[in-house]
Amino acid sequence: MTISNNINNYQIDNSASNILEKVAAGLEINKASDNPSALAIADQLRLQSNSISQSIENVNSGIALANIADSGLTQQKTILENIQSEILKANNGTLNEVDRNNIANQIDRYIDQFNSIADQTNYNGKNLLTSTGDETLDDLSISMEDSLVELSSVDTKSITNSLSSFLEQFATDSDTRDNMLNALNDSISQLNSYQSDFASASNQLESTINNYLSAQTNISNGESQIRDLNYSSILETFSKADIQAQLGSFIQSQANASSARIMQLLS
Repeated sequence: MTISNNINNYQIDNSASNILEKVAAGLEINKASDNPSALAIADQLRLQSNSISQSIENVNSGIALANIADSGLTQQKTILENIQSEILKANNGTLNEVDRNNIANQIDRYIDQFNSIADQTNYNGKNLLTSTGDETLDDLSISMEDSLVELSSVDTKSITNSLSSFLEQFATDSDTRDNMLNALNDSISQLNSYQSDFASASNQLESTINNYLSAQTNISNGESQIRDLNYSSILETFSKADIQAQLGSFIQSQANASSARIMQLLS
């Protein structure tokens, strides 16, 4: 009788101890023995959530990169538009050679500004508007959990290298100015194409991050349902275990008292 009661009391106390451990941690599952299959599912969900978190971080970096590149290209395009205005001004028949030389000097300064933007536009030290010619070094692709958005540095300085070649005869040759104007229009189109590529990547990344955020919320909720403690349910279980423990203690005390009386009668 005493041994049996001690075992029952141990089981009740152990149950209460497990409940208190769960309440203290706020978790339904604290160790594998609590629920091995549920723990395996919860761990898998956590791994998936961590992977999505890293993908979100990568995507945010990609969006920032694309926005920086777009800003640099916008500034460069403004400079090319200024150069376009200068060329049109130089083609005016009322200007003389000195005037056109002054315009050529101004265009040369614009070209320096353009190249400076190309050299300074970078993300985390990686140039965005100048190319090394090495595909690996120029690679700006954004890696995600299940996909890849391909991006690479663009070579905007090749544009000004071409424009600079027209400056030597700019003041004296109208055909040179016309050819420079045609080359400039092509250059603006090229910058528009670069901007379109970065904008398209940014839009794709923004759409992707919205999907990732939604998926991460659902996965986190799923893991929470498995791991997190249901306090109303556990308190009900704890109350039951507490009553059982008190009842067990009462039965044990009664059994001990009975044993004592029997021993007294036998002595």
